[in-house]
Amino acid sequence: MLITTNKDQPPCKRSWLSYSPALNKVFCVTCKMFGLPKAKRLLIASQGTNEWSNIKRNIEQHELLPEHLQSKMSKALYTNNHRIDLKMVHGTNKQVAENREIVKVVINALLYTARQNIALQGHNEHKLSNNRGNFLELINLMESIIQFSICTIKK
Repeated sequence: MLITTNKDQPPCKRSWLSYSPALNKVFCVTCKMFGLPKAKRLLIASQGTNEWSNIKRNIEQHELLPEHLQSKMSKALYTNNHRIDLKMVHGTNKQVAENREIVKVVINALLYTARQNIALQGHNEHKLSNNRGNFLELINLMESIIQFSICTIKK
């Protein structure tokens, strides 16, 4: 739908605006289809408007609303086939995989100390202690080896 914004300028195309001849009203299709519940409740999205004397003002006000802008972004993501939910799932899966690797290291350290019949706890496990116990010292050693391996692989 074309609406002129100024007498000196050519009409501006608003692809989000749709006219219903049966109802004699204009609707914001973007808010109706892609909007969050608040945007879908807007008058121009839910019921349409036929207030022709103030149509220019109403349309210009509507296209500046945050709800309308959010709806336009949702439509753009949809048309470009960008799925935010899939990206979030991928990030979560990556975090789960990293956590599993950490748990494997801890389990291997526990199995090592159990096989060697080594006590886990030391006398003083505070951060400032020189000897925090066999288990914590073994975990720290494994962490430094893993960090070194990662740095070496990146080179």
